[in-house]
Amino acid sequence: MMTLNTPVVFCASDQLFDQTVAFLESARQNSPEIPLICIPYTNGIDKIDILSEIYDFQYYDTYDIRALQNISRIVYGAANDRLRKLACFTIEVDKFLFLDVNTIVLRDLRPWTDTPLDRVDLIFSEMSPGESYHDLHDGLIRRSKEFSTGCFLASRKTFPLEMIVHAVLAELFLYKRVAKLSNDDQPLLNFACDVAGKRTIDFDEAGTPLSTRTWYGFDYAETAEGLVDPATNKPVALLHFAGCGSVETIPPGPRRDLYRRYLADGHARIARERPAAKATVLDRFVPRLFSTSDD
Repeated sequence: MMTLNTPVVFCASDQLFDQTVAFLESARQNSPEIPLICIPYTNGIDKIDILSEIYDFQYYDTYDIRALQNISRIVYGAANDRLRKLACFTIEVDKFLFLDVNTIVLRDLRPWTDTPLDRVDLIFSEMSPGESYHDLHDGLIRRSKEFSTGCFLASRKTFPLEMIVHAVLAELFLYKRVAKLSNDDQPLLNFACDVAGKRTIDFDEAGTPLSTRTWYGFDYAETAEGLVDPATNKPVALLHFAGCGSVETIPPGPRRDLYRRYLADGHARIARERPAAKATVLDRFVPRLFSTSDD
């Protein structure tokens, strides 16, 4: 088991390089003590790899990719890299906070990472503003809306991958009605929680001092200490999709200035701290061939 305090786990790839830079920079500025673990979203991480030393994060890439691909084939009929997020449930730590990489961290996250999971299986930040279980009234599905899987606290005990497979297989027809075959981890994880009877609450119910409203479009109050949720007077810890506008259905956020600020700070840090390229055999040998020195 990894000997870490509760880490933040995220997925990243070279295609999401700028979002990853802004995310990591905001995390290191505002919650610098939190350990970070990256699950490669695809095999393309050459650019992301440069960030690992600068922002001091570990990779987790030893999970069973075949198990995840089997889940994808069962549900969607084809392999799907988006389900790599579910590998977080196999990391050998007591618990973890998963965050989508298209997030800006605005506060110290330890009030969330320090929250115990002794009476529940999963704690989430908020309900999804868009996805709903519209047409199910048979009592199986407890929620009227899905919780967002962009921010949740859980542990490897919450969902062994085989449990997700069994939960979905047990009610596959109903699941396809719920998810409408959406290629996304969110309906899958919500559905599996319901079928498996997992205990889920939000961070407000857990009594934490940070606002659970993290969606970029909410109307937050600006104070000298940062953004505050006027509905609860709690500080805003995260902005999900802050300024990214990376999905056709989600326009650039109203807090795009924060995204640009952390992105600029991140690129400045990379320019200062980027590790020197390691010399190859040719780098060391070729200059000698053309040297005019008598040495």
